[in-house]
Order: sequence, then C-alpha cells, then structure tokens
Amino acid sequence: MVLIVLPIPGTETAGVLLLSTALAGGGAAINIYQAHQEGFADLEHIGPDVLTLVGGVFVGVWVRGATVASRGLQSSGLIGQVGADGLQGVLLAQTYLDEYQAILDDPNLLPRERTDRLAELFRSALVTGGLTYLSVHSSFGELRSLNGTNGADPAILARLRNPSEHIDLTPPATATHPIRPGQARIDQRIVSDVRHQPLLFRPKTAPRLRNGRLVWPRYQPPQSIEEAVARLARSREAIERHGVHYRYTDEQLRELATQPLSDTIGVRLMERRFRHRDSRNPTPEDLDEGWLGGAMEGSNGGIRYWSTTFEHIEDVDTDPRLIAQKVASDYHPGAEYTLVLFDLRLAREVMGNQSITPRFEDLAALLKRVAPSTYNKAATDYVMTPGYRETYRKLHEDIVKDNWKIKELLKAAADAGISGAELERLITRRLIHGQAGANEKFGGDGLTLNQNPDIDNQFGVVELFSFDANPLTLRELREAGVIEILDNVSEIGAR
Repeated sequence: MVLIVLPIPGTETAGVLLLSTALAGGGAAINIYQAHQEGFADLEHIGPDVLTLVGGVFVGVWVRGATVASRGLQSSGLIGQVGADGLQGVLLAQTYLDEYQAILDDPNLLPRERTDRLAELFRSALVTGGLTYLSVHSSFGELRSLNGTNGADPAILARLRNPSEHIDLTPPATATHPIRPGQARIDQRIVSDVRHQPLLFRPKTAPRLRNGRLVWPRYQPPQSIEEAVARLARSREAIERHGVHYRYTDEQLRELATQPLSDTIGVRLMERRFRHRDSRNPTPEDLDEGWLGGAMEGSNGGIRYWSTTFEHIEDVDTDPRLIAQKVASDYHPGAEYTLVLFDLRLAREVMGNQSITPRFEDLAALLKRVAPSTYNKAATDYVMTPGYRETYRKLHEDIVKDNWKIKELLKAAADAGISGAELERLITRRLIHGQAGANEKFGGDGLTLNQNPDIDNQFGVVELFSFDANPLTLRELREAGVIEILDNVSEIGAR
C-alpha cells in the first residue's frame, strides 16, 4: 500500500503527519493525531472526532479490513474505507478487536448504547496507544507523477479490504522516488501503532520544556533494551537541568491501569545483594546467580516479583531514590542498587513469563492458574475484592502481624472467635500476602501510592506483577539477551 506523509506547520511534536484526505471525516484523523501527540487524551479535546469515527462505523461506511503487523509489534486490524486512490480509517490493536466486534454483533444493544460503547472503546484505545489514524489519499495525477502509476495498486487495495488478509509490514521499503522541496513522499510503509512507530515516523521521545517544567511526549515503548538505556541517559540530563516532573497525572494513571499491558520493557529496582544466590552471605563468585524474584510456593518451581514498566520510570531516570518513591518501595540510602531492564517479549519465550497489572480480579485469576492447589477458588475470589481490603488491613493490624506463621495465626484466630469460612478467607489472604507479596497496603487497582513529597500526585506508577514458570538466573538471562543490568545506579547529583 502507499502512505503519503508531509510536514504539518506548527506541530513540533508530530514531526510528520498523515496527509489530510478529501474524504468525509478526513479532518478528524489529523485532529485526533495532533491532539494526542500534544498530550491530550480526554473527550473535551477529542470527543467530537471520536464521535465522527463512530459515525463512520455505525452507518457502515467504515468496515473491517486486513490485519497488519510488523516485527515485534502486536497485530492491528484496519477499520475504514478503502477507495480506488487510497484509504481512510484506523488501525485498532488486536487487544481491542474482539471487543469491537462484540459491540457490533450484540443484537441486544440499542443504537445509542452501541455508539456510546464504540466511543468509549476508541477513546480507551487512543489513550493506551492502541489506535492509529490513517488518511491515505491523492489525486491520480499526483500518483502518476510520483510513482509512474495510474493510482494505487488494485491488488494491494483488495488485500486491505479483505478481513481475512494478514499483511506483514516488515521489513519496510525505502522511498520509491526522490523527494524534492514541497513534494510529498510516497513510501511502502504504514504506521501500525503510534506507540510502536517505525523509526522513520517516530515522534520525539525526549521531554520538552514548557512554562518552566518538563513535559513528556506521548509514550512510545522502546524497541530494544539498548534504546531504553539510551533514553534513560537522556532523561537524567533533562532532570539534572530542569528537575523531576512525572509523565502522567493521577487521572491518566487511573485510565492506564484499566488497559491491557502494551509496554515492551519491564523495570525492576533491587538491592545489589539480591543478585547473589545467598543475599545474606554474598560472595564475588555467586554474583548474578540469584533470580529476578522469590519462590512462589505451590507453583512447581516458579518465581514471582513486583516491578513496573519502562513507561513509568523514564521520567525519573535510573535514580534509585526517585524510582523507589514512585513504586512505593522502601529506600535505604546506604545500600547499593541495581536496575534490571527485562524484555517482556523474550521473557515470555524463555521463561514462560506471565505479567499483569495487579488488579484484584487479575491477580486472583493468575494465582489460581499457577498455584491451583494453594488458592481455593471461592476464598481467593472473596478476599481479592475492595470489600475485603479494609477487613484484611484491620485483621493484619490486630492479629496477623504479630502471628505471622500459619500455626500461630490459627491459634490467634481461634482466640478471636474467627472460624469457618471467615477463617479460610483470612488464611488465604495471609498466603497471598506472604507468597505473592500483596501486603496489607495492596490496593487492588494496579497503582502504587506516590511517596515523593515534591510531586503533587497521589499515585506513582502502574504496577507490574510477574510470574516466571521456568526461571533462569540473572547470569543466564543476561547471556540470553533477556535482561540488561545497570549496576550501582546512583541518585542524580551523586556522581
């Protein structure tokens, strides 16, 4: 297929944008793309455009087309209108396609309910980078002059219209015609996801200074650990000059915590001593013979650990104090710290990694899946709810913290008159606390509480809970290219 791009004056962060089309609704594509590049993701700024897109789907002008993908990226489905000389539409990430189809197929939805649900789906996809707007159009004369053709290739357009077609965009081709001043470029490449754009069309990832504070551009997952490391170095330079400013507001974090995991790199801050097999008696010989996390009882040798993704630490660099404050972890100023970056895609392949945003229901489902003999279904579901959260916090304060061992807890519970289903729930919740690491402060919303007093945020990051079915040592993971270890990371200004 062809993609026409050209500079749009006055859009510093976008770099290059899709050419506006003469087709109905073409302006909406440009408006939404620009608004989100400038950091706006609420209906106040993009609502009218979302409704325009919903209207195209609702009246049948926009229909499902081919599935497209490129190396290392999730697939996306084309939803739009393919004409003889181009196309207009969106690429919707695979994680949203089933819901999209279910909304269209549901016979019980009233027209207003259907449009409302489509609008919310598109808005959520836009916030998480799962929606990319395409506007590909030109006159036959322009196509002839640039490509030497009589329009877009009919065979390619036919493939794009076919919902059964899968189009691999990798590797991208280079420009097919020299670009002269004032002339558009025609390239055999399309953008499959704004968060994962090919480097040619990649908006800036560095923060900008606006009104005396750092403003972070729309997040794009790094395509490799090497890219992530380079971006962290750039972050430190910006923070040293202009101070710390979080990428997301509380409202944005709440929204992100409800969305499917889409980042490529996980980040775990750990004291350096835990890189040894025996953290209490570390020796030079067993450095990196430890694991990313601790044993998960009942899981046949698996390990679990809490972390976050690169998206949520890029704005604090590798500073261990700033990261600890964001992820709500204890920080020990005299300790040596290590930052481990792990490729989530390779971790799945190599270790059977399962990583989730630890909301109540998602953590309960994972625990029952990996350790079914330990976590009774009814009790696990009951305690992993907002309603039991406060109950456990009180029980922890009154009973659990002073009777941590199960045998001691059973006696203390009996003395307190706790028995039957209530006792089973307490023991289950205590096991989740000890074995999975969801302590009495666990909120179940996927968010940490910000502990940086200089930042006016309630929340810090969207958490990541990971389970590795076949764990490898840090040394083995490093050799396999799954992780990169940044050793002896220091506070900004300390080196």
